[in-house]
Amino acid sequence: MERPTHKLANRHQSVDLFSRAVINFNQLRKQQEFDADSKDGRWLSDNGSNDIQAGNATTPMTTETPNGLDLEMFQEMQELMEEDFPLLLQTYLDDTPVLLEQINSANGAGEPASLAAAAHQLKSTSASLGFTLLEELAGELEAIGNGAADAEAAALYEKALANYTQLEPFLNQHM
Repeated sequence: MERPTHKLANRHQSVDLFSRAVINFNQLRKQQEFDADSKDGRWLSDNGSNDIQAGNATTPMTTETPNGLDLEMFQEMQELMEEDFPLLLQTYLDDTPVLLEQINSANGAGEPASLAAAAHQLKSTSASLGFTLLEELAGELEAIGNGAADAEAAALYEKALANYTQLEPFLNQHM
């Protein structure tokens, strides 16, 4: 499947798109109630049903769900963003390799503030789409940039890059 060939006018549009997605997602979470007695801890809709379990998910479950993906969160964001979802995915696909390179370059150049800034952005955008492993790794990289031990940064970068590489085909399927 081909990616849309759009170009964002500037980086602010990218940030605005993710900000809107996070706001929409947080509003949805406030409207739902968590079934604490649920065996699998899934979120239920207002009527108490679990649309994903009932087969009403927006995105069909693939046999190759990447590690570190909260599929339910991904599907909820897809539902929230509606026709803007492919643009959100394209933005993520465009921005994430750049952020990973910035993390790697900042670590190699000994620039902790740049490392923390790029890792923070990667953490936030990954969290909004349900990419929990990449969110966690980026959070650890952010902590390193903010003064934690930096000996682990290269290994964390490699793990983050490997996880993104695994997520990329999944994202392309949902464009």
